[in-house]
Amino acid sequence: MTHTVVAVGSEAPFKQIVEPLGQWKVSAVPVLAGEGRVVGVVSEADLLAKEEFRGRGDLLKVFLRPDEEIAGEIRHSVLGRLPSTDSLTVEVTDGVVTLGGSLPDRTLVPVAARALRAVEGVVDVRLDLTHR
Repeated sequence: MTHTVVAVGSEAPFKQIVEPLGQWKVSAVPVLAGEGRVVGVVSEADLLAKEEFRGRGDLLKVFLRPDEEIAGEIRHSVLGRLPSTDSLTVEVTDGVVTLGGSLPDRTLVPVAARALRAVEGVVDVRLDLTHR
């Protein structure tokens, strides 16, 4: 038991749920709504039970990557493999990637989206793209 209670809001994004688990080395956090009313509990076991996380190793380590590190990997590993990506911009906030700019061909949009989602630490992908 701990004297400090760490909780998350019911509208918290995924990364804000995962962060206290790693930072405080706890296995679960209460979920609060409204004026501090407990509406549930999220545990690491709940997250690992989700099909998309099975077999992915240390869940916390993956989702606690700094945004700058994720953006750097995207610029180097993902954009470096796509043609004509000079005009693309990458922003990462709380693990959510926003890719903006122009691609030479619209068929590259789903390719880029899949490649972004494959980067460890990416929680979601938002595309603000045009094609030439």
